Amino acid sequence: MEFNTHVNYPIKRALNAMVNEDLINMDDDMNKFCVSWFTSGIADIGIQQVISSWNNHAIPSKCLL
Repeated sequence: MEFNTHVNYPIKRALNAMVNEDLINMDDDMNKFCVSWFTSGIADIGIQQVISSWNNHAIPSKCLL
């Protein structure tokens, strides 16, 4: 859920906007490969940021005293 909300959906919105404005042509195999390769790198950075933010937050627990 967190990955979709913070990484996948924003990238998908940006790519769809670029296709709709004819900035990229996803019908061309070379363009499709290049966009996919670049997008994978961007998604990896976003995923690492989500993981890092998760690791910086403590999980609340009840004290068993």
